[in-house]
Amino acid sequence: MLLACGAMAAVDVFDVPLTHRGPAVARATLTIEHTQSVPVIHFWNATVLVGESQYGFGIGDDLCSGYQPVTKQNLGYGVLTEASDRVKVPMYQGSAPCTDGALAVRAGSTLTVWYADPTPGCERVAYTSWYATQGFEATYVWQTMMSPILALAIDTPPGTQALLMSVVEGSPDKNPNAVCGAETQTLVSQLRDGGAVLHQAEMLLPASGGQGHLVLANEALLPGAGPHAVDLAVGANVFDSAVRTGGCCGDAALFAVFVPE
Repeated sequence: MLLACGAMAAVDVFDVPLTHRGPAVARATLTIEHTQSVPVIHFWNATVLVGESQYGFGIGDDLCSGYQPVTKQNLGYGVLTEASDRVKVPMYQGSAPCTDGALAVRAGSTLTVWYADPTPGCERVAYTSWYATQGFEATYVWQTMMSPILALAIDTPPGTQALLMSVVEGSPDKNPNAVCGAETQTLVSQLRDGGAVLHQAEMLLPASGGQGHLVLANEALLPGAGPHAVDLAVGANVFDSAVRTGGCCGDAALFAVFVPE
Protein backbone atom coordinates (compact mmCIF):
# COMPACT_ATOMS: atom_id res chain seq x y z
CA MET A 1 0.00 0.00 0.00
CA LEU A 2 1.43 3.36 -1.05
CA LEU A 3 1.37 6.20 1.48
CA ALA A 4 0.26 9.74 0.71
CA CYS A 5 1.60 13.07 1.93
CA GLY A 6 0.17 14.66 5.07
CA ALA A 7 -2.07 13.62 7.95
CA MET A 8 -5.21 14.65 6.08
CA ALA A 9 -4.35 12.06 3.41
CA ALA A 10 -3.80 9.17 5.84
CA VAL A 11 -4.84 5.74 4.56
CA ASP A 12 -6.01 2.83 6.73
CA VAL A 13 -3.38 0.14 6.26
CA PHE A 14 -5.57 -2.04 8.49
CA ASP A 15 -9.32 -1.65 9.04
CA VAL A 16 -10.56 -4.83 10.73
CA PRO A 17 -14.06 -5.40 12.18
CA LEU A 18 -14.09 -7.58 15.31
CA THR A 19 -16.88 -9.52 17.05
CA HIS A 20 -15.29 -9.27 20.50
CA ARG A 21 -16.66 -6.66 22.90
CA GLY A 22 -14.64 -5.13 25.68
CA PRO A 23 -11.06 -3.97 26.26
CA ALA A 24 -8.39 -4.93 23.73
CA VAL A 25 -4.74 -4.23 22.98
CA ALA A 26 -3.48 -4.15 19.39
CA ARG A 27 0.03 -4.13 17.95
CA ALA A 28 0.78 -3.24 14.35
CA THR A 29 4.02 -4.65 12.95
CA LEU A 30 4.70 -2.74 9.75
CA THR A 31 7.28 -3.36 7.04
CA ILE A 32 7.96 -0.06 5.31
CA GLU A 33 10.10 0.59 2.24
CA HIS A 34 11.24 3.58 0.22
CA THR A 35 10.01 2.99 -3.32
CA GLN A 36 12.92 5.06 -4.71
CA SER A 37 10.51 6.96 -6.94
CA VAL A 38 12.43 10.02 -5.66
CA PRO A 39 15.76 10.19 -3.78
CA VAL A 40 14.36 12.47 -1.04
CA ILE A 41 14.25 11.16 2.55
CA HIS A 42 10.61 10.73 3.65
CA PHE A 43 9.15 9.99 7.08
CA TRP A 44 6.21 7.72 7.92
CA ASN A 45 3.66 8.01 10.72
CA ALA A 46 1.35 5.26 12.05
CA THR A 47 -1.38 5.20 14.71
CA VAL A 48 -3.18 2.15 16.17
CA LEU A 49 -6.82 2.91 17.02
CA VAL A 50 -8.79 0.25 18.91
CA GLY A 51 -12.58 0.70 19.10
CA GLU A 52 -13.30 3.56 21.47
CA SER A 53 -9.63 4.46 21.70
CA GLN A 54 -8.10 5.09 25.11
CA TYR A 55 -4.48 5.01 23.92
CA GLY A 56 -3.53 5.69 20.34
CA PHE A 57 -0.83 8.14 19.24
CA GLY A 58 1.07 8.41 15.99
CA ILE A 59 4.78 7.66 15.89
CA GLY A 60 7.24 7.32 13.04
CA ASP A 61 10.72 7.87 11.71
CA ASP A 62 12.65 8.55 8.50
CA LEU A 63 13.70 6.33 5.60
CA CYS A 64 16.38 6.90 2.96
CA SER A 65 16.04 5.96 -0.68
CA GLY A 66 17.94 2.80 -1.58
CA TYR A 67 17.77 1.28 1.92
CA GLN A 68 16.38 -2.12 2.78
CA PRO A 69 12.80 -2.15 4.16
CA VAL A 70 12.46 -1.59 7.91
CA THR A 71 10.03 -3.32 10.29
CA LYS A 72 8.57 -1.10 13.01
CA GLN A 73 5.75 -1.33 15.59
CA ASN A 74 3.15 0.75 17.37
CA LEU A 75 0.59 -0.09 20.06
CA GLY A 76 -3.01 0.87 20.77
CA TYR A 77 -5.62 0.22 23.46
CA GLY A 78 -9.36 0.77 23.61
CA VAL A 79 -12.79 -0.75 24.16
CA LEU A 80 -14.59 -2.58 21.36
CA THR A 81 -18.33 -1.82 21.32
CA GLU A 82 -21.28 -2.31 18.98
CA ALA A 83 -20.85 1.27 17.80
CA SER A 84 -17.07 1.09 17.54
CA ASP A 85 -15.99 -2.44 16.66
CA ARG A 86 -12.93 -1.92 14.46
CA VAL A 87 -9.17 -1.72 14.77
CA LYS A 88 -7.67 0.77 12.35
CA VAL A 89 -4.09 1.71 11.53
CA PRO A 90 -4.02 5.02 9.65
CA MET A 91 -0.66 5.95 8.11
CA TYR A 92 0.78 8.82 6.13
CA GLN A 93 4.16 10.09 4.96
CA GLY A 94 5.87 13.45 4.76
CA SER A 95 8.92 15.36 3.55
CA ALA A 96 9.84 18.73 2.05
CA PRO A 97 9.22 18.35 -0.83
CA CYS A 98 6.86 15.38 -0.40
CA THR A 99 6.00 12.96 -3.21
CA ASP A 100 2.94 10.71 -2.85
CA GLY A 101 3.95 7.06 -2.96
CA ALA A 102 7.58 7.58 -1.97
CA LEU A 103 6.96 5.16 0.92
CA ALA A 104 4.99 1.93 0.87
CA VAL A 105 3.81 -0.60 3.44
CA ARG A 106 4.66 -4.11 2.28
CA ALA A 107 2.62 -7.28 2.33
CA GLY A 108 3.46 -9.36 5.38
CA SER A 109 2.77 -6.52 7.80
CA THR A 110 0.61 -7.81 10.66
CA LEU A 111 -1.95 -6.73 13.23
CA THR A 112 -2.16 -8.69 16.49
CA VAL A 113 -5.00 -8.20 18.99
CA TRP A 114 -5.23 -9.36 22.61
CA TYR A 115 -8.69 -9.43 24.17
CA ALA A 116 -9.17 -8.66 27.85
CA ASP A 117 -11.86 -9.98 30.16
CA PRO A 118 -14.37 -7.10 30.44
CA THR A 119 -15.39 -8.06 34.00
CA PRO A 120 -14.40 -5.19 36.33
CA GLY A 121 -11.13 -6.08 38.04
CA CYS A 122 -10.28 -8.77 35.48
CA GLU A 123 -9.10 -6.63 32.56
CA ARG A 124 -5.58 -8.09 32.83
CA VAL A 125 -4.04 -5.22 30.93
CA ALA A 126 -1.84 -2.50 32.41
CA TYR A 127 -0.13 0.34 30.59
CA THR A 128 1.46 3.72 30.97
CA SER A 129 2.84 6.34 28.60
CA TRP A 130 4.70 9.62 28.71
CA TYR A 131 1.73 11.56 27.35
CA ALA A 132 -0.64 9.84 29.81
CA THR A 133 1.49 10.71 32.84
CA GLN A 134 3.23 13.96 31.82
CA GLY A 135 0.83 15.61 29.37
CA PHE A 136 1.56 16.89 25.88
CA GLU A 137 3.96 19.74 26.62
CA ALA A 138 6.76 18.28 28.75
CA THR A 139 9.67 16.48 27.09
CA TYR A 140 12.02 13.85 28.44
CA VAL A 141 15.67 14.42 27.48
CA TRP A 142 17.56 11.19 26.90
CA GLN A 143 20.79 10.67 28.82
CA THR A 144 24.03 9.10 27.59
CA MET A 145 23.49 6.38 30.22
CA MET A 146 20.46 4.10 30.43
CA SER A 147 17.76 5.83 32.47
CA PRO A 148 14.08 4.93 33.04
CA ILE A 149 11.58 7.03 31.09
CA LEU A 150 8.54 4.98 32.24
CA ALA A 151 7.84 2.72 35.23
CA LEU A 152 4.99 0.26 35.69
CA ALA A 153 4.29 -1.67 38.88
CA ILE A 154 2.36 -4.84 38.04
CA ASP A 155 1.02 -7.76 40.06
CA THR A 156 0.82 -10.80 37.81
CA PRO A 157 -2.19 -12.99 38.73
CA PRO A 158 -1.61 -16.71 39.48
CA GLY A 159 -1.59 -18.91 36.40
CA THR A 160 -0.52 -16.10 34.10
CA GLN A 161 2.63 -14.41 32.90
CA ALA A 162 3.19 -10.84 31.74
CA LEU A 163 3.78 -10.12 28.07
CA LEU A 164 5.64 -6.81 28.14
CA MET A 165 5.65 -4.55 25.08
CA SER A 166 6.98 -1.05 24.59
CA VAL A 167 7.44 1.56 21.90
CA VAL A 168 9.32 4.84 22.10
CA GLU A 169 10.15 7.57 19.63
CA GLY A 170 13.38 9.45 20.24
CA SER A 171 13.85 12.74 18.39
CA PRO A 172 17.13 14.70 18.39
CA ASP A 173 16.68 18.45 17.98
CA LYS A 174 19.28 18.32 15.19
CA ASN A 175 19.95 14.94 13.67
CA PRO A 176 23.67 14.09 13.97
CA ASN A 177 23.18 11.57 11.13
CA ALA A 178 22.55 13.92 8.22
CA VAL A 179 23.80 11.84 5.28
CA CYS A 180 22.29 8.56 4.08
CA GLY A 181 24.90 5.81 4.31
CA ALA A 182 27.06 7.67 6.83
CA GLU A 183 25.00 7.14 10.00
CA THR A 184 27.03 6.44 13.14
CA GLN A 185 25.04 7.52 16.22
CA THR A 186 22.42 5.29 17.85
CA LEU A 187 19.58 5.16 20.35
CA VAL A 188 18.99 2.28 22.79
CA SER A 189 15.91 1.09 24.70
CA GLN A 190 15.56 -1.65 27.31
CA LEU A 191 12.73 -3.46 29.06
CA ARG A 192 13.77 -4.15 32.64
CA ASP A 193 12.34 -5.91 35.69
CA GLY A 194 13.83 -4.75 38.97
CA GLY A 195 16.80 -3.42 37.02
CA ALA A 196 17.46 -6.71 35.19
CA VAL A 197 17.45 -6.28 31.41
CA LEU A 198 14.83 -8.45 29.70
CA HIS A 199 15.20 -7.10 26.16
CA GLN A 200 17.31 -4.47 24.43
CA ALA A 201 16.92 -2.68 21.10
CA GLU A 202 19.62 -0.50 19.53
CA MET A 203 19.42 1.14 16.12
CA LEU A 204 21.11 3.85 14.08
CA LEU A 205 19.23 7.13 13.88
CA PRO A 206 17.89 7.34 10.31
CA ALA A 207 19.47 10.19 8.36
CA SER A 208 17.61 13.46 7.89
CA GLY A 209 18.46 17.07 7.19
CA GLY A 210 16.84 18.55 10.29
CA GLN A 211 15.23 17.06 13.37
CA GLY A 212 15.67 13.29 13.60
CA HIS A 213 13.26 10.54 14.59
CA LEU A 214 13.70 6.88 15.53
CA VAL A 215 11.12 4.36 16.75
CA LEU A 216 12.34 1.53 18.99
CA ALA A 217 10.20 -1.42 20.15
CA ASN A 218 10.81 -4.02 22.84
CA GLU A 219 9.06 -7.24 23.86
CA ALA A 220 9.65 -9.73 26.65
CA LEU A 221 7.72 -12.49 28.38
CA LEU A 222 8.00 -12.17 32.15
CA PRO A 223 7.06 -15.42 33.94
CA GLY A 224 6.10 -15.69 37.56
CA ALA A 225 3.05 -14.56 39.51
CA GLY A 226 3.30 -11.72 41.96
CA PRO A 227 4.61 -8.15 41.98
CA HIS A 228 7.13 -6.84 39.47
CA ALA A 229 8.73 -3.41 39.09
CA VAL A 230 8.97 -2.99 35.33
CA ASP A 231 10.48 -0.04 33.52
CA LEU A 232 11.38 1.18 30.05
CA ALA A 233 14.89 2.63 30.00
CA VAL A 234 16.42 4.66 27.17
CA GLY A 235 19.89 5.92 26.32
CA ALA A 236 21.35 8.07 23.54
CA ASN A 237 24.75 7.57 21.95
CA VAL A 238 24.36 11.15 20.73
CA PHE A 239 26.66 13.87 22.00
CA ASP A 240 25.91 16.97 19.89
CA SER A 241 22.14 17.31 20.22
CA ALA A 242 19.46 16.80 22.85
CA VAL A 243 17.24 13.77 22.11
CA ARG A 244 13.64 14.16 23.28
CA THR A 245 10.45 12.18 23.80
CA GLY A 246 7.14 13.90 24.47
CA GLY A 247 5.77 17.24 23.32
CA CYS A 248 6.16 17.50 19.57
CA CYS A 249 8.65 14.60 19.56
CA GLY A 250 6.58 11.42 19.91
CA ASP A 251 5.46 9.26 22.81
CA ALA A 252 6.78 6.36 24.87
CA ALA A 253 4.41 3.57 25.96
CA LEU A 254 4.79 0.47 28.13
CA PHE A 255 2.17 -2.29 28.17
CA ALA A 256 1.73 -5.47 30.23
CA VAL A 257 -0.76 -8.04 28.92
CA PHE A 258 -1.34 -10.96 31.26
CA VAL A 259 -1.55 -14.19 29.27
CA PRO A 260 -1.96 -17.84 30.38
CA GLU A 261 1.19 -19.70 31.39
